[in-house]
Amino acid sequence: MDEWVAIKTLRNRGVSIRQISRDLKISRNTVRKYIRTQEQPHYEKTDKGRSKSKWAKYRGEILQMYYGKHFIGSRIFEELKKIGAEGSATGFYTYFKKLREEDISKKIRQRYETGPGVQAQFDWSPYTVKIGREYVKIFVFCIILSYSRFKYFIASLDKTQASVLYAIEGAFRYFGGVPERILMDNARQMVQEANPKKFRWNRKFSEFLGYYGVKPFAHRIRHPYTKGKVEEPFSYLENHFIKGNEFEDFEDLLEKIRLFTEEYNRKHHSGINTIPAERYFEEERKTLGVLPDSYFVSMKEEWRKVNYDCLLSYEGNKYSVPFSYASKHVWVRKYLGYKVRIFSQRGNIIAEHLIPARRGSVVIEQEHYRGLKKYQPDSIPGLKSRFLELFPGYEIFLEKLAAQKKISFRYHLGKIISLARIYSRGDVARALDNALEYNVFSHDYLFAYLSTNFDIEYRGVEQNSIFINKDETFISNAERDIKRDLKIYEKIGGK
Repeated sequence: MDEWVAIKTLRNRGVSIRQISRDLKISRNTVRKYIRTQEQPHYEKTDKGRSKSKWAKYRGEILQMYYGKHFIGSRIFEELKKIGAEGSATGFYTYFKKLREEDISKKIRQRYETGPGVQAQFDWSPYTVKIGREYVKIFVFCIILSYSRFKYFIASLDKTQASVLYAIEGAFRYFGGVPERILMDNARQMVQEANPKKFRWNRKFSEFLGYYGVKPFAHRIRHPYTKGKVEEPFSYLENHFIKGNEFEDFEDLLEKIRLFTEEYNRKHHSGINTIPAERYFEEERKTLGVLPDSYFVSMKEEWRKVNYDCLLSYEGNKYSVPFSYASKHVWVRKYLGYKVRIFSQRGNIIAEHLIPARRGSVVIEQEHYRGLKKYQPDSIPGLKSRFLELFPGYEIFLEKLAAQKKISFRYHLGKIISLARIYSRGDVARALDNALEYNVFSHDYLFAYLSTNFDIEYRGVEQNSIFINKDETFISNAERDIKRDLKIYEKIGGK
């Protein structure tokens, strides 16, 4: 650029080409070339600082003819000359040799797209974030529907198999259905043996996907682009959510990542040239498979027996469950590394607790014991009125209860009314129908029928839960195979 400006300036002042060549110490041919050039000279450099070949602008055509049509170099040179390419054969063959040395064929791949409802991709990535006053390592799971690019993010304090299963299960519930197959890494949480010659899925993971009717696929080793659709969102997550963000607690993190997910799904996606949420709701949602009624609970889930204090032991702590499950077996699962969830034998959630920071704690939810409080007798007319308000049309039950329990009628009626506090009215009504069918009228019979056939109404974590530590201080806080009860199998077989 400096030489070009100097040559132009000197020439405008009438200096001869010979004199300019002497003064600037460049050849007279170069001086003549710059005098004839009206545009400013510029050089294109490669990453290594070398001048870019004039054949580089035909890179696409060269690759297409060499790898697509299998033309030899001389044929490619002839074809380029026909379309007006300028340059010597020596320069072309130098550039052509460079392209072949790059072995670009290994980098070329066909874009792979699937139809709606066919495939989802799953992966996770670790991050360090500030939660409260501490920096905590978290793992963010992402599941994306390949067709619509509709995504689901959720964070966890660990990457155990339980958290992986919960993340995928949460995505299925978020999507409102299941895809035909899911593509993922060869991680130990999902794969028992990754060697292609003797590949084997983890048994529990296979059981989980079998429950939802989804077929698993593992991508090829050292071919990360196979699941490129789920890799890309992590870059966006890191730059638009993780960096510069702080969270009051883990619940705050989960809520904010939920809002981030909804906003991200409403952003235009250049790969499909539309908005993922719109493509999902308009096209893909209706193609997804139907969800099972209840959550997955494995036969090899953590299996615990509840003692008569309505407590069970799990990983060094004790947690309460509703009193109707005392002396019974339940399943326990850790949830995202910060909660414990407890399931009935039918796989329904019956309790949920935050995991205390100190081992040896007893975590009690007062709601679990409410039905054990002694019923304070009320007047018989008042009790009858309350019963019929809860269960209209059951006057015949009142008559038969009064006939069978003449002395203790008020006591039994009051206890039956209290059952509506812990069971749904529909389930209590079914118990009343059963009592009428078998002509048995007592609170004890109804309670036994309900606790055997139905789960209590789950109300979530209450703010009045308390932690009882080893030192008896109170802190407020707002694989073994087993057999189920035979009645559970009867209900399953009847579906």
